Amino acid sequence: MNLRALLCCAALGLPLAAQEYFQEEKPKPWIPAWELTAQTERQNLPGWAKDFDRSDLVLRLRWTWGADEGFQLKAGTVSYLGSDGNSKNLARFDNQPSNGSRLDLAELRFAHFAERAGLEVQGGLVDNPMLASETLWDPNLRILGGAGRAFFRTESVLEEAGLRGAAGEVRLLNGGRVRIRAGQAVAKLAFGPVTATFHGGLWDLQPRQEDAPDFLRQNGGGGWGPNGIYGDYGTYGNVGGYVDPHYRFEVYGAQLDWDAAVPVSVSAQRQKRQEDGDIGQDVQVWIGSPTRRWWPQAGFIRQTLDTDGALGSLNGDRWWYHSNAVGDRFVLALNLPQRWRVSAEYMWQTQPDGTYRYTRADLVIKKRF
Repeated sequence: MNLRALLCCAALGLPLAAQEYFQEEKPKPWIPAWELTAQTERQNLPGWAKDFDRSDLVLRLRWTWGADEGFQLKAGTVSYLGSDGNSKNLARFDNQPSNGSRLDLAELRFAHFAERAGLEVQGGLVDNPMLASETLWDPNLRILGGAGRAFFRTESVLEEAGLRGAAGEVRLLNGGRVRIRAGQAVAKLAFGPVTATFHGGLWDLQPRQEDAPDFLRQNGGGGWGPNGIYGDYGTYGNVGGYVDPHYRFEVYGAQLDWDAAVPVSVSAQRQKRQEDGDIGQDVQVWIGSPTRRWWPQAGFIRQTLDTDGALGSLNGDRWWYHSNAVGDRFVLALNLPQRWRVSAEYMWQTQPDGTYRYTRADLVIKKRF
């Protein structure tokens, strides 16, 4: 019996609730895979800002040519349709526009896997292979440059021990740019139903001066441009003419996954800036499966953002404050057939002293690749 038939028999022997709905599909040239996200949200902002509601649709298309091993070419687009205009994106520190379309991926990849080792290298407009939470990196961002990983493994226990890296430039809204160079060591160990993953490395980030928070700029300028404080020259206006800021972060974390009757995942990450010891971190607990259809999943995320916003151009869009804030996020989700997932989310944030409280409630329906 060949491998395909054996896998098919094994899948048919599983109960319906235990089958994964994230099953890999063989790429079909010229027929794109697609991912659709529909979201509505209510944001209750701190006292000086006006509360607002927002709804949006995001469609991602992705084409793949080639096999998983050897050379492979990937290309993708993303389109946004939102109830609010793009004029507010910069003021909210959004990484993505509310409306419009753009290139999302253009990646040439080479991979080779042996019994005890593996190598992957990609170049172009690429995904970031580094392990990182949203307090450091927004997973919707791409790197114009190169990335890869190399690892070895054993027949048991050690699933991965290796290095990952990325180098290039991140393009932000309205022309902002951040140069990134990062390296990371990763170890993944399996003990029966329990998997432990550890990572640690250095991230070297250099935004253009006009894309750095105004309180980090070397002249403390106000960042005024032709259209007001945000200008036309990048996220924070045109204040060029001096040395760009440069940040170096030590990033380390761990994750424990238990594939029990009710799966459990616990993770933690911390990033520490070498220049002054400034720290951001998060802790996550998830109960339930992220992939089994008709299974619910509940999540809790505790986030502490770095105090001065050095990561404000790169961290996630799921909150209002991008620096000097603490908060919790709660998620309740249900996995549906055909890779659909519906989730209700609630989060709050405050300044470290408990002032200026912010809350956000979301309903998200998503069909994943």
